Amino acid sequence: MTPGPSFDLAVALLFAVPGPTNALIAVAGARRGARAIPIVAGAALVGFIVAVGALIGIAGPYFATRPALGLALRALCAVLLARSSWRLWRAAGASAAKRDATSPADVLATSLVNPKGLIFAFAIFPPLANATQTIEVFVRFGIVALVVMSLWGLVGAALGQGAAHRIGAAMVDRAGAAVLAAFSVIVLAIGVTG
Repeated sequence: MTPGPSFDLAVALLFAVPGPTNALIAVAGARRGARAIPIVAGAALVGFIVAVGALIGIAGPYFATRPALGLALRALCAVLLARSSWRLWRAAGASAAKRDATSPADVLATSLVNPKGLIFAFAIFPPLANATQTIEVFVRFGIVALVVMSLWGLVGAALGQGAAHRIGAAMVDRAGAAVLAAFSVIVLAIGVTG
């Protein structure tokens, strides 16, 4: 059975919630303008598709019997988010040509460990019965994801153009770094407290 509008709405609403990937896409839009959005949103989509596919097909069944590995995975996610935060903070204000803190590779890596992947895989995606249904679900997911992530980039571009001139590009980058650091702490805290 192909998912309907409720699937699309759930995907859109979860992508609309601020998170580490959205923060990087918005900062990329703020720093490099709208031209950066298709590339970073595409990298994010690849990361989410790989993460959700791996979670549904491999990790879910494996981690169900090994809770300690799930905790280790959360800790790794927190470390990777903290690394992205540190890189963005350290590169704050540098020209886009001199830094890659919001590069497609960083956005891809952040999307791979984004906690939203768990929600998509285990709460939003329907059970996938066959290859045709799997392709249909992932195509719908991709279309909705690209639209919402592009909106995050456009908001970043719109706000960033004014903010970069008023408060400086370094502050725009550091605000994005602070958001990533906060998500790192939240992911670690949730993993430790259960």
